[in-house]
Amino acid sequence: MSSRFPRLEEATAMLAEADGRDAVGEVLVRFARSRNPRVALLTYRAGQWSGWLGDGTGIESVALRRFMLPVDAGSAFGLVAETGAPYVGALSDNSAHHTFLEALGAVPPSTSAILPVHY
Repeated sequence: MSSRFPRLEEATAMLAEADGRDAVGEVLVRFARSRNPRVALLTYRAGQWSGWLGDGTGIESVALRRFMLPVDAGSAFGLVAETGAPYVGALSDNSAHHTFLEALGAVPPSTSAILPVHY
């Protein structure tokens, strides 16, 4: 997933042509990665977050796909699951956040964005 989109219009055109969940996910990761050093795309179902696709500094695809995290009401993941709204900010000292960052093998970012995409 190393090729990047320089413009939103290109990503939008590819989304219009996407023929399923995986194609949509790949376009989202490629576009987000063109603007961020690392991206992890997760799925949320029945109270649990699971790793799906990712790219960038410190992201290991195999580790990401093994990642599973039950919703923790005190975490940013819990807030997004409950409200369906995005979260942008620092990740607090919470066990769910530690579990996520350890699964990625990534250095903790100063700011994170958890953006729900409803497909």
